[in-house]
Amino acid sequence: MGGGRGPAAKRGSTREMSKEREAAIRAVKSQTSTEAKPHPQPPVSKATPPPPSTSNPPVDEDVICRKTNTIVCELAENKDFKEAIECVKEMKCPEQLHVFVRELINVMMEKNDAHRLLASQLLRDLLKDGELTRDKFRDGLMEILEYAEDIEIDIPRFWDNMAQLLTHPVSDPSLIPLSLVTSLIPAPLVKKGKVGVLATKVMKQLTAGVCAESAVVALWQGMRWEELGVKYDDLRELVAMEQLGFLLEKEASSSSQSSSVLNELISRFRASDTTNDEIFVWLEEHCGSESRTTGFIRMLSTALLQAFVTGCGRGAKFAAEDFQRRSVILKKFADSHRELHIHILYAIQSGVHQLEHPPELLGRIFHILYEDLEIIDEATFLEWRENKAEPIGKGNAVLSLTDFFLWLESANQESDTEP
Repeated sequence: MGGGRGPAAKRGSTREMSKEREAAIRAVKSQTSTEAKPHPQPPVSKATPPPPSTSNPPVDEDVICRKTNTIVCELAENKDFKEAIECVKEMKCPEQLHVFVRELINVMMEKNDAHRLLASQLLRDLLKDGELTRDKFRDGLMEILEYAEDIEIDIPRFWDNMAQLLTHPVSDPSLIPLSLVTSLIPAPLVKKGKVGVLATKVMKQLTAGVCAESAVVALWQGMRWEELGVKYDDLRELVAMEQLGFLLEKEASSSSQSSSVLNELISRFRASDTTNDEIFVWLEEHCGSESRTTGFIRMLSTALLQAFVTGCGRGAKFAAEDFQRRSVILKKFADSHRELHIHILYAIQSGVHQLEHPPELLGRIFHILYEDLEIIDEATFLEWRENKAEPIGKGNAVLSLTDFFLWLESANQESDTEP
């Protein structure tokens, strides 16, 4: 067959040329007609161009991994954390920093102890700086822990190395609570006791000059071991293995003291002739050094619940006015410490579970904490709902709060649309 164009193609070309000629003639006529009889033209509306995108385009994961490698290697040499943070920011991938966390852990697993602790400090500083969010940290860590069983075969010191990498982030519970970390351990490994293994190894690292002993004890006492699937006998064995006996000694004395404080506090809450100011002063005298810890806030929240809810299940009775009146004390202790607010919700969740989930009780309490006293904000309620750190009783709790969260979200949307 020839390479030239066939008759049909030529006819098509001729028609196109004819159409173009006619269009040109019409254009000329239109122009001369306009010149002869000028008339006002309607303004041409120009479409407003879309605003430039403020989000950065996704970065290839291989690029993030290579840059992560470079950052941690340079940090090991120069120990310049400011420069390392700037390098992370220059990657311009805040929504992909879980890849950075995952790769950092991967790389540092086979480095030495000193390098792992430097990487741990970098993670803490990025969290403090706000460049790395708790969610991205969690997502990156979870990707590693999902394969922990396989990794441990190749790296027998996996849990020791992981504890070193977690040391600095979990040293400040407002950044990364240890309970959040342990909640990410897959169920098969929970059954094998790995929650206790990791927790005690982290505690061992924290005692090596990172935290004061009292801070380590506070972290330890803030753990809800039963809810994490840890048996107490296994825990005692692990504590002995890591030479952390002081934790159990402090726990025993603290438990006895906490029990007596709790019972006394419930009595004072119920006493109609005792003012809030008197209770506040009493708490400062008896718990002053611990009054801003998670353990104290949980105890205070538990005391409020036990003081003003009698009975359980469908037979429970709630003295809402008294609860609200005494909750002002809770507000005084927790108001300027937002990191403690979620622990109020955890304590209430646990208490309501023990009361066999009385109908509407949780919703009424949450409404008081949010609407009436403004102790807890929307973000903390939503964080509590999504967080999987303390699962016992959580499913029933969230289910009972369907109406509360619908109301909360609609109220939030209305406030956003107000001028």
